[in-house]
Amino acid sequence: VTGANGCTATASITITQDVTVPTAGITNNTGNTVLTCTQTSISVTATGGASYSWSDGTTVVGTAANLTITAAGTYTVTVTGANGCTATASITITQDVTVPTITGTTPGSRCGSGTVVLGATASSGTINWYASPTGGSSLGTGTSFTTPSITATTSYWVDATGANGCVTASRTEVIATVNAIPAAPSIVVSEGSTTFCAPGTVILAADPNTGIQWYRNTVLLSGETSANIETSVAGNYSATYTLNGCESPQSSVITVTVHTGPPAVDPITGNTTVSISGTSQLSNATPNGVWSTNNSGIATVSTTGLIAGVAEGNTTINYAVTNTCGTTTVSVNVTVTGAGGRLLTVATIPGSGSLSRLRETSLSVTAMPNTTTDQFNLVIKSKENSAIAVRILDMYGTVVETHAKIAPGTTLKVGSGWSAGIYFAEVLQGQTKQVIRLVKMN
Repeated sequence: VTGANGCTATASITITQDVTVPTAGITNNTGNTVLTCTQTSISVTATGGASYSWSDGTTVVGTAANLTITAAGTYTVTVTGANGCTATASITITQDVTVPTITGTTPGSRCGSGTVVLGATASSGTINWYASPTGGSSLGTGTSFTTPSITATTSYWVDATGANGCVTASRTEVIATVNAIPAAPSIVVSEGSTTFCAPGTVILAADPNTGIQWYRNTVLLSGETSANIETSVAGNYSATYTLNGCESPQSSVITVTVHTGPPAVDPITGNTTVSISGTSQLSNATPNGVWSTNNSGIATVSTTGLIAGVAEGNTTINYAVTNTCGTTTVSVNVTVTGAGGRLLTVATIPGSGSLSRLRETSLSVTAMPNTTTDQFNLVIKSKENSAIAVRILDMYGTVVETHAKIAPGTTLKVGSGWSAGIYFAEVLQGQTKQVIRLVKMN
């Protein structure tokens, strides 16, 4: 600087420059860039400047460092440094709020109480099952759902939840139907008899007259689904009734019996010899027969085959079995002898070798009981002291039992193990013999 007087002086100033551009940044506090039904906002923070201005491309939406975004778009922040220099940074936010839909349902049904399987499909996401149209906790998830055991028709509901958290607008009903098991049908003989001689048939009828299935001996008869069935085959016939897809229990049974000829009859068994006033039991293994006698003056026979002697002689006892094809009769000859249990006292004249006359003797024998199914007690008495011998013979003269050196006054047990029939006990003491007739029953 030069003054008027020509003197000079100097002065200086230093000028600096700050044109550094700030580093603009955006921190995503939420951690994702997609808005969904569950993620309805995203929080971001701008960094790197002294002041900030947020824009959605057309409008300034914020002037603070922090910004909450609730709509999809590209958001740009202008960062201004302390030197007035600016920089920008951007973040793009997308949105997925697509709501899934239930595209199909499959109801289920069953017969009687129990579980039912239901089904559903959705456009996307996870299917949820509920017991009510609104509210309540999910009972299960997936395209298939098995209900708890139910006793009546019950409604269930489904919705779908997408991966974006969006849920169908309303729940869809799916019905689990429980159909009652119908009662068994009644079956009757419509025409003919259930017992007949071949060739022949019988017609059976069921009520109700629809939905019928016939069985023989509990085995399904294929194709036999009409109300009536005509059959020529023996067996136990029954039917079931189906309503709403549910089959009833099998009905009561009608037995069809088909005879191809007169019945085969087993032979008569039992003792065919009986005394006057005595009895003997005859039997036959073939059931449902009828007993008869050709001469009731000789022997009678009961409905159970018990014959009773009336008078000495022979007669025929018959057993007849009848079916629809005819009658078969088997017979046996029955002999009635003199009254049993009578004592015969016989004296032998020494040296004569033959029986000469009846006389009184001190030797006696009594059978108790007589007749029996078990053992006989032979009570042997005598005024003589000599030993006594006993010999038992069957009705054919075969010796079945012997006893020697028996003292008078002895009670001898015999008959254990004998078959049913007529036996004779010979009691000998010296030259004296007593004979008693014994009847063994089954």
